[in-house]
Amino acid sequence: MKSKRNKKQKITALAAALTLLLGCAAPSFAEGADEAAEITVTDGAALSSEEITSIVKGKLDIPAEFSQFSISSSSDSDGNMTYRLIWYIDSDTAYGEISVMADGDGHILSYSKYDDYESDIKLVSDSSGDALTEINQNELRKMLPECFANDYDTYLVTGDPVINPDGSGSAVYKRFVAPEGGDVSETGSKYLYTVWGNTINVRYRKTDDGYELTSMNSNHDYDAVFGENTPDSVDINESYKALSGGRLQYDLLYKYDEITGKTTKTPVLRFVLKDTPFMDPATGEEITEDSSVIYPAGVPEAGGGTTSNSTAEDSSHRAELSEEELAEITKLNTLMTSEEIMEELINAPEFDVTSDMTVRSERIYKNTETGKYYISLNIANDAEGDERKTCNVSANAETGLITMFNMYSYAPYNGETEALTDEELEEAPSGQAILEKYADGFENYALDDRSGERRGSTYINETYRLLVNGIPYMGSSANIEFNANNNKVSYMSISETEPDTEFPDPSGAVSADEAYKTLINSSYSPIRVFVKSDGVYKKAYTIDLNGVCVDAVNNVVVNEWDNEPVSDFRLTSQYEDIEGHWAADMINQFKNFGYTVGSKDGLFKPDEYITAEDFIELARQTMMALGSDSVPLEETLGIESEADLALPVTREKAVTAMIKYAGFTKIAELKDIFLVHFDDEDEISPECFGSCAIAQGLGIVNGSGGNFEPQRHVTRAEAVSMMYRYISD
Repeated sequence: MKSKRNKKQKITALAAALTLLLGCAAPSFAEGADEAAEITVTDGAALSSEEITSIVKGKLDIPAEFSQFSISSSSDSDGNMTYRLIWYIDSDTAYGEISVMADGDGHILSYSKYDDYESDIKLVSDSSGDALTEINQNELRKMLPECFANDYDTYLVTGDPVINPDGSGSAVYKRFVAPEGGDVSETGSKYLYTVWGNTINVRYRKTDDGYELTSMNSNHDYDAVFGENTPDSVDINESYKALSGGRLQYDLLYKYDEITGKTTKTPVLRFVLKDTPFMDPATGEEITEDSSVIYPAGVPEAGGGTTSNSTAEDSSHRAELSEEELAEITKLNTLMTSEEIMEELINAPEFDVTSDMTVRSERIYKNTETGKYYISLNIANDAEGDERKTCNVSANAETGLITMFNMYSYAPYNGETEALTDEELEEAPSGQAILEKYADGFENYALDDRSGERRGSTYINETYRLLVNGIPYMGSSANIEFNANNNKVSYMSISETEPDTEFPDPSGAVSADEAYKTLINSSYSPIRVFVKSDGVYKKAYTIDLNGVCVDAVNNVVVNEWDNEPVSDFRLTSQYEDIEGHWAADMINQFKNFGYTVGSKDGLFKPDEYITAEDFIELARQTMMALGSDSVPLEETLGIESEADLALPVTREKAVTAMIKYAGFTKIAELKDIFLVHFDDEDEISPECFGSCAIAQGLGIVNGSGGNFEPQRHVTRAEAVSMMYRYISD
């Protein structure tokens, strides 16, 4: 059984992902409408974080048991503020979280609720949509009063609401404006104007007492001003067809047959629009959408806008704050500012941050695991070409100590600086003096002798681990890369992960000799191999562990990724080459399911890199059987030709393809809302970061030794492991 803590870790990694955007069919084109109503808004003074919290809380029904509170803030380069407020339960018996994103005026941008509620309801047959009416009239109207403030400009449910047999459901509201200030509900739909990009996406669930909202995402433009609309002067259908460049084409459909276990490819003939532009009804010409429009709202780049009367001046939305909420807000307002952190960086000799660099975006947040507050900054200068510099920085917002620094320079390497010789490397300074200034309790850290040796370069990488009971603890590390010539830091990361339980007492652990005996007596004795050395393959012995180790307390062989005992696979192996392999059980179960991708002559070849072709086939066999959305795997993996199908796949690309194939595309592409907990997270490509965070939150990937190794190619066994964890969860 999974623990409450595991559930908490998964929901934390995916908290922002719960506010996903739901697709729906667009309404038909407006015909015969004359003029849309004009809306004005009133500017207001900036609100304090206390006022923001009071307004947001006043729009919600926070159960009393959600007594713990956390608030964080972020701003973009234009100064637009976004706040994230979290009310939660965190105890040995329960965990729950209510998370809200709000802009600087107190408008709620997104909402999500997670708890341990389990209903006795087993099946719901009612699909009348009464649940939507109830939510619209209660929670949603209270949460977004400005969106339902009048009759001529309001939101209506579009398409058919989804109500699943288990009682969960979803719906999409779109914003409509009636001509000449009429009542939207009484005006014929063909005369309504849809306000493009303004949607409210909701998810809900049936409880023993009715229905409740579980997540919401609002893209309402509070500054919208509607002008006159020109009359229709062209044939709408024919003009739009010409503008959009529609054509007939053959497409290829992929369909998985559960009986045969094969995927068929069927060509179909379709009419497809090349583009879906906005058309002027008077001229038939394209109207260019404002590039400043941001979709979706609810992420740090969004927010801003002026304050409407209904938010800033209407006290009915205010709520009394608890002592804990007031304490959190007070703490937030006393933390170090981005200006103070910048001053520290400019004056620190270790960092090449100059006075011409400015803060482009910032975020202040609290790590609820450790209780510490952090500030993250993106800093850059305005130079172009070789003079351009940018860096990401995180610091302890109470002390100013830098916890992460990553500098990007756009100047090409000119080869003028020669690599250090072995003698110079031995005499070069270490990063210890730098890290002593920034890592709390660094006197308890020690250089990790497994983090790699110094090599002939001016840049030196070092990894230090926290010692617990004299034993290296992989969860707390200090990593640094610096130029040995001037001690300038190019990368530094200090990570601290506190375990949920006490560290095992090493006094009862077996010795290294005893653990080794246990290992070699469990089918992991040394094997004979040929290894290339000095250009010649030489005979040698090695132990092929493949993700297993010894639990030193219980003296048993276990998997690295779950610490569960490794079974004796010799009796159940269905392939000749997976006996004793760490993934043998999963590979065997996959074969029982009928998944035999790439196996020939009784061999699975688990440690060979999987080709793109085999990975695509494996994904389609396993994930389509669960009803996952069909997306172009080839595009995600960068397949452009038949030859590319024979190439191996990197770990980050494999994970990204899986997550998008599972239907998380829109969530994974949201910016600046995800966190991952890998020591080498800076090596993850930006376009893959969201997918890797979701995969870690779902337990699909766990990494090894604190690293994810995103650029390494994925083995056939690892690919099966990823798929196995996905379908098992």
